[in-house]
Amino acid sequence: MEDLSEEARLHDIVMVLVSDPELVDKQDVPEQSPILVYYENNIPFLYRGKLEGDLRHVLNWLIEQRNMASIEEISDGMLDEIIEENEFVAVLFTGLCSLDEDEEEMCTKVVQNLETIDTILGREISFIILIYTLVLYNLLYIYKK
Repeated sequence: MEDLSEEARLHDIVMVLVSDPELVDKQDVPEQSPILVYYENNIPFLYRGKLEGDLRHVLNWLIEQRNMASIEEISDGMLDEIIEENEFVAVLFTGLCSLDEDEEEMCTKVVQNLETIDTILGREISFIILIYTLVLYNLLYIYKK
């Protein structure tokens, strides 16, 4: 991880090791250890890959997060804090998108279109995704503080 931290620093990404169980509980992240959370504009982006072996894929993910406007999946526990800290939040409530090819393609297009809007609006509104296994359709909800 130290090598990863040094490489990330070259791309203006600061890594901090935290071992506070209360912080982990507050973020409502999986109980596995270790985990990697990237923060941008107070919005946490959870890395879902493996944190072992060759970590170049992790560095590439961090750089991609840093350089691209993207809409990330969050947990229920993270939603309240994000709404509290941002004036406008757009949340896409969706189900699992991998049930069949057509549905997965439609989900991908929805997210790509929202990412385009996110890029145009810049920091005016924060876009996030919440995935629920029992949701049968997509719902976009906008919160205003």
